[in-house]
Amino acid sequence: MKFFNLPKKIWVPTLVVCAIILAFVIIFPIVYCVALKVDLKINASQVGQTQQINVEWDTSKPVDKITISVYHGGDLVSQKTTTKYYDIAKGNANVDAYYGKMTVEVEIKKGIYKTSETKRVNLFADEYNIAPITGTMSVSLFSLSLPEITDNGRIPTFVWLQRSGAWDWNELTENVYPMPIASTGNF
Repeated sequence: MKFFNLPKKIWVPTLVVCAIILAFVIIFPIVYCVALKVDLKINASQVGQTQQINVEWDTSKPVDKITISVYHGGDLVSQKTTTKYYDIAKGNANVDAYYGKMTVEVEIKKGIYKTSETKRVNLFADEYNIAPITGTMSVSLFSLSLPEITDNGRIPTFVWLQRSGAWDWNELTENVYPMPIASTGNF
């Protein structure tokens, strides 16, 4: 081994420098993560009987970034990310979702440290209208009666029209939604 044949004044300092580098590579990330460790507690609940979730979080230290993701099954429904100090310090935010069983995931990041927590939230309303409508006359009658059917927007109403071009789907009244399977194109 040629390394050990070198004079002691060269290989001893080289060995010490290598040991310091190795210790730094192993110990620094551990110490850095422990020093940055942030505890996270969350709460998530439906806002009234709407399709929104109020997410509250509490962290043991200020964080750099927070991301709130809402999933239905494995599908991402909505996501909100902020790095603004005021929004993070506020400790809560409303995120959009839809009726059903949702999973809310809150992820925080401080430096290289990140952690997350999840909660389940069931979004529901006491009453729904489901309206699969065929033909032209029934669409006209339904459209004219929509304020009474929805109790002026109080009752969530899901609509499917066989002739989807009968409505302008971008101009739905409050609390009226196309069914998830509905085509909203012009036919």
